[in-house]
Amino acid sequence: MWLNELTLNPSVPEEDERRLSRQAIRIFYELKKGPVWTNRLVAIGRQYNARIYEIRQWLAKYGLTIDKTGRDVQGNYRYELAELAGSKYAETMKKKGRML
Repeated sequence: MWLNELTLNPSVPEEDERRLSRQAIRIFYELKKGPVWTNRLVAIGRQYNARIYEIRQWLAKYGLTIDKTGRDVQGNYRYELAELAGSKYAETMKKKGRML
C-alpha cells in the first residue's frame, strides 16, 4: 500500500496539506503496530477524527478500515485496523445509508 495515494479532505487549505498528511501517515503507521488509543491520537493531531476518515477512505480500496474496538473508563476509544467486511464501521455506514 502506498500512502502517497492518500488524499486529504478537499476542504483542507493548501498550506495545511503537508502537515495534515504527515499526521495521517503517522496515525496509519501507529495503527499498523497495533491498537491505538484516543489519547495517543490526540498527541499526533487534534483533528485525528478527520485523519481517520481520510485513512478509512484510502483503506477501503484494499478491503480494510479502522474500527473502534473498545473504550476505557476515562472515555478513550481504542482504534485498530480491521477487515472492512463485517467491521463495526461498515455496519454503521450501512445503517446510515452510506456506501463505502
